[in-house]
Amino acid sequence: MGMSNGKMMVALAVFLAGMLVSACDDLASRERKYIQRGNEYFQKGEYDKARLEYRNAIRILPTDAEVRYRMGLLDEKQGNLGAAYGNFVGAEQQDPRHILALLKLVEIHIAADDLDQAARRLDTLFEIEHDNPQLHALKGALLLKRDDLAAAEAEAMEASRLDPRNSAATAVRATVFSRRGQTARAVAAIDETLALVPGDLRLLTFKIDLLGRQGDADGVERTYRDLLSAHPEARPVWGELARQLAERQRIDAAEQVLRQALTAHPGDLGFERQLILLLGEQRGLEAAENQARAFVATAPEVVEPYFWLAELLLRHDQFDRAVTVLEEIVVRRRTELSGLNARALMAQVSLARGDRDLAETLIAAVLKKDPSNRNALLLRASLAFDDGRLQQAVADLRAILRERAKDPQALPLLAEALMRQGYLNLAVDTATRLVEAFPEDPGARVRLAQLTDANGDTVHARDILAQAAEINPNFPVVWETQARLALAHNQLGEAREAVEALARLPDQSVVVTFLEGQILQAAGKPQEAIAKYIAAVEAGPDQPLAEHALTALLAACNQSKRLDTARTFLESMPKPTAFALTLLGEIHLAQGDAEQAAEVFDRAISRGEKRAEPFLGRARVEMEARNLPQAADVLRRGMTEVPNDVRLPMQLAAVSRDMGRPGEAIALYDSLLSNNPGLDVAANNMAALIADLHYSDQKALDRAAAVAERFLGSNNPAALDTLAWVYRRQGRIANALVLADRIATATNIPAEVHYHLGEIYAQAGRRDDAARHLQLAVNSPEPYPGLDEARRTLRDLGPGGGR
Repeated sequence: MGMSNGKMMVALAVFLAGMLVSACDDLASRERKYIQRGNEYFQKGEYDKARLEYRNAIRILPTDAEVRYRMGLLDEKQGNLGAAYGNFVGAEQQDPRHILALLKLVEIHIAADDLDQAARRLDTLFEIEHDNPQLHALKGALLLKRDDLAAAEAEAMEASRLDPRNSAATAVRATVFSRRGQTARAVAAIDETLALVPGDLRLLTFKIDLLGRQGDADGVERTYRDLLSAHPEARPVWGELARQLAERQRIDAAEQVLRQALTAHPGDLGFERQLILLLGEQRGLEAAENQARAFVATAPEVVEPYFWLAELLLRHDQFDRAVTVLEEIVVRRRTELSGLNARALMAQVSLARGDRDLAETLIAAVLKKDPSNRNALLLRASLAFDDGRLQQAVADLRAILRERAKDPQALPLLAEALMRQGYLNLAVDTATRLVEAFPEDPGARVRLAQLTDANGDTVHARDILAQAAEINPNFPVVWETQARLALAHNQLGEAREAVEALARLPDQSVVVTFLEGQILQAAGKPQEAIAKYIAAVEAGPDQPLAEHALTALLAACNQSKRLDTARTFLESMPKPTAFALTLLGEIHLAQGDAEQAAEVFDRAISRGEKRAEPFLGRARVEMEARNLPQAADVLRRGMTEVPNDVRLPMQLAAVSRDMGRPGEAIALYDSLLSNNPGLDVAANNMAALIADLHYSDQKALDRAAAVAERFLGSNNPAALDTLAWVYRRQGRIANALVLADRIATATNIPAEVHYHLGEIYAQAGRRDDAARHLQLAVNSPEPYPGLDEARRTLRDLGPGGGR
């Protein structure tokens, strides 16, 4: 008897359900196999193969939290932290109680100072599993970030109780002890855990840092060796240990470490280079050359040892031998990258020998074949920077950074070029990139702090300096910069504290003396400050600090009306520098002795020190005597000698304007702006000159508007006036009127600006406003361009402004 339709449907449903269960079981089984194979590859360090297996698993079951977590671990291992975070979040979304993924997310949030997110996920984790030692260790780390040392220690102790081998908990406890100044206790805590987990990389590294702060060089060496015994794959550690041994003049030990490193990592170019340079510095050039050629013999296709040898020879000023070595590379690799790099290095040698023409020829030859050659671009950028061709320098440096985003030479040079161009925000951003690329370099942080302060963010600048001091409290420039920053903001207490810290470091007595003078001067004690400045100069009259001390000396003497004291000291210097002579010339000029000032400025120029100040001083002598053509000649000579100083062409432009040559002045400003687009003074002066004297040239007027529109968001009435006057010359009265209303609210408006406002208001039909400003304009006792026009317009308006 056949089955009824109802029974058949039930049987079919049961059959299909069984088929689906079977299929799901099969998919899950296949996915688990892919994950297992991926994990095996991951453990072996075969990450590309592991990724392929995990991707296969994701294709089968894309909603599985475990495979997302595994992909996150893989991304983390390969340094792609953004992708790792995304995968850990993906695991959490698929399974909000996936403990391992949540732990990773907490770690990431704590490292990124996103403490609220870390705390939220920790709360979730504690709801799931309260007695997990890693949870307590992470909570301790979170509390550390919040500076709650007692609570952090308690959480870390609980984690260690639950798992005495938990290195994260020990790291938190050791950090608490270190912050309390209990370094020995911190080291003891680490040693207790290392007895249980002898090769823990994190704890060994932390111990090295603590011992280094204590100055225990032997303890640092022992710990480095323990670390390398457990982790011979840790390449940077070999090099750092060798470097520290060499600094302690334990040359045999340093050489032995590097040879052991090469045994552990045969053919490692970094270790080979470090060994060659060590031998060259400590065993002599012959030993280094023999080693370099031995490396070449074992790997003839590798030319890097020749570069290292050439570098060593250059350090010892043996230019001819360096060129010979580089020529060997060129012959062997004529058209390959290494051959081009050899030519670029030969250009550097040519520059060092004073043959700039040959250097530029070699640079051009390299870039013709390889436009992105890093060495040649860097050399060309350096030359352009020195010449004041800042836009060319910026273009070349950015080309380098497109290929090598963390280039340690291109980044700082780009920051300086942008700063000189007036782009402080971009300079700060670039310096920030340098700090991110080299977070342990305190010098990079100091420069970032200086730029940040110059950009108006003093609070952040101080935070950055504090970070630099934490990285290396024995780095003198940190404390010197802190003192200067405090002095700039008249915070004398903070300045004294920074100077006291600096005084505890070796070889800082001269800087300390100068800064003490600065504090005394700021405290209203110029006579005592003068004595400090003189002592600082006498300790090193040809050192860079002497210039700061001399400048401060002149300011203090001027403040106390004792210019004769400064003049007597400068005249007594046995070998005055060009800068010292320039200051002496300034004193003579201030005291009305123009003839003596000219003679002293000429002596300063004859020193050939490539400085702009003597030329500027000498030109001022001629300008005060109204010998404008002679002043222009001096400034042109200065521009030839010192092409990278913007003050010389700026002054020449002003002289050209006064000589009745506005076209020359405009051309000078235009040239300045082509290399220094952020030079607002040049932009303002050029636009004003065009608006006053060249407004019949429509092309020039358009150029004036283009450079002056940078001032649209400015609060500077003078800059706004320039743009408003350009708009008025262009016939854009509505635009000019908007700016005029903003300018009119300012106080202490100059007569010429009243004239501009009156003309704009008159053309806009606002006769009362026009008459009021024009009346103020014509009342000025000082003449200015447009005074006659102001009188005519006021007259045309009639009595009472034409009402």
